[in-house]
Amino acid sequence: MPSFLSEDKQARLIEAAYRCCLQIGLSDGTFNVDFTVTENGPKLLEINSRMGGYCLRDWLRKLYGIDIMLCSMMIAAGISPYIRTPPIDKILIGVMVIPSLHAKILKEEPLRNLLYNMIEKEEIFFVQFRKLSENVPSYDKPFGNIAASGSTSKEAKRKLMEVCRVLDIDQPDYQVKQLIHHF
Repeated sequence: MPSFLSEDKQARLIEAAYRCCLQIGLSDGTFNVDFTVTENGPKLLEINSRMGGYCLRDWLRKLYGIDIMLCSMMIAAGISPYIRTPPIDKILIGVMVIPSLHAKILKEEPLRNLLYNMIEKEEIFFVQFRKLSENVPSYDKPFGNIAASGSTSKEAKRKLMEVCRVLDIDQPDYQVKQLIHHF
C-alpha cells in the first residue's frame, strides 16, 4: 500500500466498485469490494457490507491518517466523514504470520525480544489480530501481520525480506519472496 496501479487503473477500479455497490443497493456505509484485474478490465470477486479485514484499518491509519472504523461509525450515525488523503512518500509491504510456522516469534524469548526491539525502533509495523492458543486450529488462521516500509517498492521488499529472514518467517513452506514479488 499504496496501490502500484496507475492512477487511471485506480480510478477505473473505484468507479467499478462504486457502480457495483449502487447496483445492489449499497449506498451509505463502508463496503469491501474485491476485484481481480484482467486484460479485459476489472472482474468482480465479491462485495461485503463491511470494511476490509485484518490489517487494513491499521495500515490506513499509519499511511493516510484515516480511521476507517471511525468513518464507518460516523456513517452509521448519519454523519458524513471528511476524508482527506494526503500524498504519501512511503510504501508499506507486509506478510501474514500463521501459528503453525511463526508462533515462535511470540513464544520464544529471543525472537520475541528481537520483534519488540524492531517495533520500538520503527523498523517494522506489526499488527497482532488475535492471541495464540496452544492448539493450532485445522485452518491455520493468521495471528498477525508484519510489514516494512520504504520510499520505493524495492526498498520496502528488501527490508521486509531482511526482517523475515532474521525472525525466521521466510521458510521453505512460506517463501516470502514468492508472496511479495508482484509488488
